[in-house]
Amino acid sequence: GVSATWPTPFRFPVSRRKLRALAEGRQSTGTRLSGPTIEQQRERTMTKYILAYHGGGMPETPEEGEKVMAAWNTWYEKIGDKLADGGAPCGRSTTVSTSGIADGGGPNPLSGYTVINAVSHDEANEVAKGCPILDSGGSVEVCELIDM
Repeated sequence: GVSATWPTPFRFPVSRRKLRALAEGRQSTGTRLSGPTIEQQRERTMTKYILAYHGGGMPETPEEGEKVMAAWNTWYEKIGDKLADGGAPCGRSTTVSTSGIADGGGPNPLSGYTVINAVSHDEANEVAKGCPILDSGGSVEVCELIDM
């Protein structure tokens, strides 16, 4: 009779364990490989964006204040490791120019800010869409911070 010989099944030359180790930036023996890990490479491609808040309002009661703070904390939790600086609300503002100093910060004064890390302006815009300032009638200006 005739015997058929089937080709040996293809085997990837690296085990799953080794692939996982490589993705984590270490050798399968547990020692670290030279060069950046995938997480470090991701951080290098992240850009900082300032989310500048305009308008909005202050809570009128302590209970309303608690609800507002809970909304901000929930939003910060959703941002997770993209949050670079939680920022702060802004108080009294002035505008300084060559013609003098004007109270009020101009036609659209800054009411607060947050700094985030994002891989693109689009991603930063998506993060900004969840900002609690929008619920109180405010707006968010999203600006890329230039690394110098």
